[in-house]
Amino acid sequence: MLPTQSTCSTIAEARPKNPLALAALGRAFYLQYRVSRSLGLLDQARVACNQAIEMDSTIARSHHSGANRAMAGNTALATQEVQKALQLDRRSADAYGAQSEVLDDEDGARMRLIRS
Repeated sequence: MLPTQSTCSTIAEARPKNPLALAALGRAFYLQYRVSRSLGLLDQARVACNQAIEMDSTIARSHHSGANRAMAGNTALATQEVQKALQLDRRSADAYGAQSEVLDDEDGARMRLIRS
């Protein structure tokens, strides 16, 4: 089950210095963005993930969440974030999931170029 924005917001408010809570909040914002395409949610995802990475750059979850927020328009940065997450934790299912989303996004971009 994926975390909801309200659950993650509550956790992030209770523990504002917790990079895992901020990474989860960033992921929740990003997942909502994928459904609604509201750019405000994408901005909120970027802020939360950047804060998580600034607090502790050694947590893989922060980086694969960073990859998710970077996917909207910056595949190179998303790829970089996934690679960092996998370097930090080679067994992270979430990081591999983020990698598949990045690759899927790259394939979609290539197909749009071919069709145009």
